[in-house]
Amino acid sequence: MEDFRTKVISFVERFGPILPIQISKELNTNLIFAGAILSELVSRKSLNVTHVKKGGSPYYYVKGQEEKMQSLSINLNNKEKEAYNLLRENLVLMDINLEPWQRVAIRELKDFAKKIEYNQDGNNHIFWRWYLISEEESFQIIKDGLLEGQREEQIVNSNEEKLDIKEEKPKEITEDIKNFDSEIKTEEKIEVKENLDINKLMNGYFDKNKIKVLGSHVVRKNSEINYEVEISSDIGILKYLAKFKNKKIINDKDLSVALSDGLNLGLPVIIYSNGVLNKKGREFLSKKSTYLIFKTIQ
Repeated sequence: MEDFRTKVISFVERFGPILPIQISKELNTNLIFAGAILSELVSRKSLNVTHVKKGGSPYYYVKGQEEKMQSLSINLNNKEKEAYNLLRENLVLMDINLEPWQRVAIRELKDFAKKIEYNQDGNNHIFWRWYLISEEESFQIIKDGLLEGQREEQIVNSNEEKLDIKEEKPKEITEDIKNFDSEIKTEEKIEVKENLDINKLMNGYFDKNKIKVLGSHVVRKNSEINYEVEISSDIGILKYLAKFKNKKIINDKDLSVALSDGLNLGLPVIIYSNGVLNKKGREFLSKKSTYLIFKTIQ
C-alpha cells in the first residue's frame, strides 16, 4: 500500500493538479480505490484538494503548484469567472463595494478568494485577497488606497444611503441566491412517470452516448434498474455501475444505497434519474463526488 502512496505523490508532483481518474489509470485500478488513496493522502496533508470540480471530481495537487491552479478556472460558471477575473486584476476587493451577485459568486471561489478582515477606527471591514498574494501584501494594498476611497465615499454619501445599504444588502443577496436555486425548484415539479419504459429510455441514452452495456438487473419494476457499463474516456475504457431511479426527489439515502452497491462491485457509480436531488442529496454528493456521479435524464 505504501508503494501506491509513494507512486501517487510522485505522479501528482509531476503532473498536478490532477483528477482521480488520472490516478486510477496510472495505478491501473478502479476509481474507488484511487479515490480512497487520494483521500488518505489529503488527511495526512501529503496532498491538497480543490473546491473547484470537473464533472463532480475535485483536483489534487501538492504545495508549490498553487499558481498552476489558475488553469482550473475553465470549470467556473460565468458569474464565478467574472468575479475571478475581477479579483485577479485587482488583487484585493472590499466586500461592501461589490455588487450583490459578485458577493455571492466570490464566496464560491474558495480556491482563489481568501477572506480577510481589517479593523479601522473600530469598524471591521471584510476584504477578499487573491490567493497568490500574502496577507501582509493585501493589508498594504488596503492601507494604500481601498479604505481611503471607501472613507471619501462615505463622506460624500448621506447617512440615509448607509441605512439603505444595511437594509438592501441581505435582501439583494437573498434574491441572488434564490435565482441560483430557481432551476432546482422548478425541476422539483417533475412528476414520477408510472408507466415509464426505463429500458427503452436508457438504451436510447446509452446508444446516443456510445456507452456499452455489459449487463442489467431490474431492482424494482418501473422504478429502478442497475446496469454495468463501459464508458470511453481520454485515458481509456472505464467501467461503472449505472443506476436509473424513476423518482421525483433523490435524497442522501438513495445516494448512499447506490454507493454501497458500487462498493460491493468495486465500481464507481453513476445515478441517472428523471427527478432532482434535494438539499441533503446535494450535500452528500459533494462529499462523495470522487466516485459518485448524478445525471438528470428525461
